[in-house]
Amino acid sequence: ALDFLSIPSTSCDCERAFSGSSRTLRWRAVASELNNLADYIHACATLSLTLTA
Repeated sequence: ALDFLSIPSTSCDCERAFSGSSRTLRWRAVASELNNLADYIHACATLSLTLTA
């Protein structure tokens, strides 16, 4: 996971840190409300598609 107390020294370090945190969320390595929100939105979209089809 991302350590918010360490400050990246260059923009490359910043990019690497954000990329790493994105992968952590995408691979669901940690529990996250962002993943829960994405799942909810996806479920609602899927439901609305099946209701209109």
